[in-house]
Amino acid sequence: MSEIRIRETNVLHAADVIYWLDGGTATANADMSRLSRTVSLELTTRPVDLQLAHRAGRTALWRRPTGPMIDGKATENDKKFPSPAPTFTVAGTVRDPEGYYNPRAFSVVAGTTGAHELSWYPNGHMVVLYPTPFGTRLNNGGLNGTLRWITTETVVPWAILKLTVTISPGVTMDFFAQANDEGDFILSLNRLPLLPESIDHYSATLGIRALASASPQTPIDPDTLVSMTLGDPASAAFSAGIALQVVPGEMRSMRSFEKDFLTVQPSSP
Repeated sequence: MSEIRIRETNVLHAADVIYWLDGGTATANADMSRLSRTVSLELTTRPVDLQLAHRAGRTALWRRPTGPMIDGKATENDKKFPSPAPTFTVAGTVRDPEGYYNPRAFSVVAGTTGAHELSWYPNGHMVVLYPTPFGTRLNNGGLNGTLRWITTETVVPWAILKLTVTISPGVTMDFFAQANDEGDFILSLNRLPLLPESIDHYSATLGIRALASASPQTPIDPDTLVSMTLGDPASAAFSAGIALQVVPGEMRSMRSFEKDFLTVQPSSP
């Protein structure tokens, strides 16, 4: 059999990768599960020569080659990435067409992670999406409710709720949920351990980050949210963290004092 002759080689370098993560599966980004479904991208900022390898849980970013074709077979030196690697911004909105995850805006400076030096780019950018009430998995109870501004009683869209549960002295677990465009949320306690025999509940604190200028029609970048206060269920007071009790397996509807919803107001300066 005659040897195959390679007359020329086109060397393509992957520039970076974005991992799409499920914010309901863990506290730290590095521990979150990748999305098992493919999301849609609406890019507003991108290089004109950007190409995507888009699939469930990750999107690889490629740039069209700027160098000429290599005569013959590429050598290891020909395959090396340019150093320093050129950086570029990719920004836009990511959506789940089936509505299991809230849409969000995002922006990453790509080409900076050194991801190309590692197997399938484990150092890529992590972008977190949070389940909608429709997409939230419940098998161990949780919290639900609707968020409204105290002054206007209009909905608070896209806010992030954080529940910190004290598991034992000095040991806590954090759980997150994001309100949808109508201010509705479900916070799942799927990772909460069973109660020890000696206690009948866990003590917890619920906090919120929101944006006064947020519009239900325009998804936001959760990183732009700021701390707010919540109306206490038992009094007219507002607090950055309202105290409550949670029990694995129980669902609790959150309402502020004398309201059918959970009220929100900006933190005091």
